[in-house]
Amino acid sequence: MSIPGSGYYRAALVFLSFLSLVIVPSAGFAADHDVYDESQLQAALTTAQANEQEDTITIKVAVINVTSTLTYDPIAAEKFNLTITSDVPGGSTLDGGGSSTTLLEIAYYHYPEPDDGVSYNISNLTFQGVNGGDYALYLYPYQADMVIDGCSFLRNNTEYASGLSQFLGTNFSSQHRLQRQHQLRRQRCVYT
Repeated sequence: MSIPGSGYYRAALVFLSFLSLVIVPSAGFAADHDVYDESQLQAALTTAQANEQEDTITIKVAVINVTSTLTYDPIAAEKFNLTITSDVPGGSTLDGGGSSTTLLEIAYYHYPEPDDGVSYNISNLTFQGVNGGDYALYLYPYQADMVIDGCSFLRNNTEYASGLSQFLGTNFSSQHRLQRQHQLRRQRCVYT
């Protein structure tokens, strides 16, 4: 037996379910990127800097030879967390092969709008083989929190001994001074 008006209610429920999917902002979603080489890693960084979502980039190979600087410079509306990690046992290596190329640059130049609440997380990676350049890893995350966890900086002959440089706000500091309550946390890192 059919309940009078049940078709109307069913149609309304389907319509409201569809609207909830369309209206929900993308901020509730996350994007995962699995990468196997330099071009895929740069493509993932380029997508992540403008998709207005939380992004996790997972390197799936032991070594990526870097021939030009990998860059992440998000648009002003990209106020979402970024994680770059490896799921390879022992971690993945970004290798400059003795060139003066900065391996990875994470920047956010859209000030004076601070990206408060945004965190950039880099874990389980080795940055090595930069010879004569300024940095192996360059961080310029204007007023964002950074976590560098379980990373190694090996065999880098750079202007900054470890190959890691970080700039928060308007005060450059190779000693990683913290300002404006934003922080760089280095955990379980190796520098040689």
